[in-house]
Amino acid sequence: MTVSATNRRVGHDFPTGPLDLIQSWLELEVRREGGEVVFRSGIPDERHYLPPGTFIFMAEGVDREGQLIDRHNLWEMVGARYRRALFPGYSDRAEYAVPVPREPAPGVLEVRARLQYRKFNQYVLDLFYPGTGLTSPITTVSEAEARVRVLPAE
Repeated sequence: MTVSATNRRVGHDFPTGPLDLIQSWLELEVRREGGEVVFRSGIPDERHYLPPGTFIFMAEGVDREGQLIDRHNLWEMVGARYRRALFPGYSDRAEYAVPVPREPAPGVLEVRARLQYRKFNQYVLDLFYPGTGLTSPITTVSEAEARVRVLPAE
């Protein structure tokens, strides 16, 4: 399954600002018609962290020794080991391997994709404000839904 995000009406990169602090990601949920979840990606856990494998727009800077800049100490940054942002007018695609249940035959799967955003990632908040339980609100920037008919295997 492919989910595409396009930066259409923003005159700058999305997200913009300090990409080591900001997080924007794709959240995907696939359900059977009755509501049973068959696949999820990008859903924060109970500690508000994103699970491994989440399709995320952010940057991870590194210092001269190749160590991660994870305390917003940007004066030490000489490069990035990871950077993903949407330039104005450009798209990016996330590919998901969604397992299709065979029994009982699913018929129709309901798919919901959301582009999520929060000003501060949870790691930074936990680092700077330990033990406070502080979290950053999550805003849905855009969302789309689709129904996919699954044909029985022959």
